[in-house]
Amino acid sequence: MPIILCFFSLLILDSIQGQTTGPAKGTLVIVGGNDKDQVCFKEFVKLSGGKNARIVVVTTASSSSEKYNYLNGPQIRAMREAMGLTRLTALHTHDRDIADTEEFIEPIKKADAVWFTGGRQWRLVDAYAGTQTEIAFNEVLSRGGVIGGSSAGASIQGSYLVRGDTNSSSILLGNHQNGFGFLRNAAIDQHVIPRFRHLDLIKILTDPDGKMNKSHERSALLGIGLDEGTGIVVRQDECEVIGKPDGVVLIYNPKEWKPDTPSHQRYQPLWHGAKYNLKSRHILKPGKPPLPKSAHRPEGFYKDIFMNGGVNLSSRRSLPAAESAGFSYELYAGRDADKQRELIAGNDFDNNGVLLYPDGQPRFRLIYVNGGGATAHGKTLELAGRKVLRQFYNNGGSYSGSCAGSFLSGRNT
Repeated sequence: MPIILCFFSLLILDSIQGQTTGPAKGTLVIVGGNDKDQVCFKEFVKLSGGKNARIVVVTTASSSSEKYNYLNGPQIRAMREAMGLTRLTALHTHDRDIADTEEFIEPIKKADAVWFTGGRQWRLVDAYAGTQTEIAFNEVLSRGGVIGGSSAGASIQGSYLVRGDTNSSSILLGNHQNGFGFLRNAAIDQHVIPRFRHLDLIKILTDPDGKMNKSHERSALLGIGLDEGTGIVVRQDECEVIGKPDGVVLIYNPKEWKPDTPSHQRYQPLWHGAKYNLKSRHILKPGKPPLPKSAHRPEGFYKDIFMNGGVNLSSRRSLPAAESAGFSYELYAGRDADKQRELIAGNDFDNNGVLLYPDGQPRFRLIYVNGGGATAHGKTLELAGRKVLRQFYNNGGSYSGSCAGSFLSGRNT
């Protein structure tokens, strides 16, 4: 009975507190998968105490097959040989009875850190939830150790288990919904940018079909969407973004949403180096988004993209690709030539328009021009508008267009 209570106590505590909090002691390293340059894993090793640290790698999520090499597969060999982790111990079982023995947890009791590999997160729940092994994981943190994981090893660290269904990882609210809860009142998704999962946490946190277990206080959950090769380091209630320089972490805070809040405004991008208070849900330190190589201005862009859907162009009002990458943007989608001219070229009170700063430098990283009628649109821009587009590009801004937008870049400007 005490073991069972240990597993569910975090869920009860979550409901009472209603706040997202990290462990009181110890450190979490939560990685979005495909850390091909090992940037995040190397940070995990450093935080664990370096190459001589006693690290336990739990490979259970990797497979359900008895033939899989859990204890000495390619990933384990690379950690030992290429990274020099000579005191590493690989640990695995699918048998809950074994996971509930003193003999099995002995390496964890001596460990400085534990790492969960990728795979399917529900396998970790089936093997270890409510056993002495789960208790031992928490004790690593209690003595100031480190727990980390990538992909499935990231999602398992939240209290709500994203993609925890045994049938398919595409099922968001599945038949396993309880993670290990090292990060409480949190739902963690991974591979978010390359797999276009940026809207999935919105579906989980709104739960329109009522599939979430009542043990979770949905309104209190914080969504964390991790790009590949990108992670967060969590100490108590604060986290910092680590990993590749152009990686991004998306934060979903339902407490700020209204019924009519657009999807692309329901998440907030955190770039490399950003620091965020998970409990109070505010940015402590802004990160540095990747800069275009051609830009003259090292920083200070107003937003990432300006989308031109003006006169004689498609008047689309969203950029799904930009939203999936967490980029900010503004747009004009209308048929008013005078308003378009003021936005692009300015007026008597504003000589710059929306695209340029007073010194002529780009206010946006990129102009994106929709399809439609290139020649007709170019005429409505007039000479002054076309000149601004050329100045934007010549001063380091980037240009992209589809169909007419592509044609416009060559013939009309």
